[in-house]
Amino acid sequence: DLLNCNQGRKLHGMSNANADIGYADNSDEWRCSSTTVMGAVLLSMGLSALATGPLWYLSSIKYGKRTTWLLSSVLMLVSVFLFLAIGKGDVDAAIFLAAVPGAVLGNFYLSDAILADIIEYEEYLSGQRAEATFIMAKSAIGKLLAIPAAALPLALLESYGYQSSEGGSFPV
Repeated sequence: DLLNCNQGRKLHGMSNANADIGYADNSDEWRCSSTTVMGAVLLSMGLSALATGPLWYLSSIKYGKRTTWLLSSVLMLVSVFLFLAIGKGDVDAAIFLAAVPGAVLGNFYLSDAILADIIEYEEYLSGQRAEATFIMAKSAIGKLLAIPAAALPLALLESYGYQSSEGGSFPV
């Protein structure tokens, strides 16, 4: 049973105090607050990352850092597309599916471990340490990729049916 919080009509079981904001008098009213739902989604991701961190560590020992990192990258790519399966108002699915990319984020340490190996190997080959160069490059590449990662979704919002609110109310 999906909630429809933004229709502007009184729902069955609503008191007059809650009629203006569209909350029903039940325990599901938190589902109509985007801030609360986002908090629940982020909590699901965080707990999943904490729970799977040791599993990623064991995987990197058994299969190697490179293989584990490649596997986690593929899983992250797949998990992003899982969010397309979430329908409007399907808060439970959003919270449940948020655990999948959260589980992938449990290996956040792995890229730094691989970078440390690269720095050591570069020293072995050249006889000189170049930590600053590698760390600066990692930071710069991340920042350069963040620009299109933030701009492209904003540019595509309207083509996917986004309607901006005017005065705090949505068109019906």
